[in-house]
Amino acid sequence: MTDDMDEKETVPNSYFAHFVSRYGDMVPKTIAGKIFGSICSLSGVLVIALPVPVIVSNFSRIYHQNQRADKRRAQKMQVSMVLFIPLAAM
Repeated sequence: MTDDMDEKETVPNSYFAHFVSRYGDMVPKTIAGKIFGSICSLSGVLVIALPVPVIVSNFSRIYHQNQRADKRRAQKMQVSMVLFIPLAAM
């Protein structure tokens, strides 16, 4: 076994190496480094995850507004066509 393999023999160390770097090629050796790496990893996930509900909520609201507006336009067109058909037939 090489020195790299000795450091990753335990399951928690292997899990940490994969979770933080996805490859395990560069991992922190000290507890402080592991804590800092974990904090950086979690903060990166939060930076991406926190704005997503706001974006989805705004998209949903605007989408439903556009759907209602399209429905009103279609109803107005239907009403105007019904009003103009009898006049054209006379």
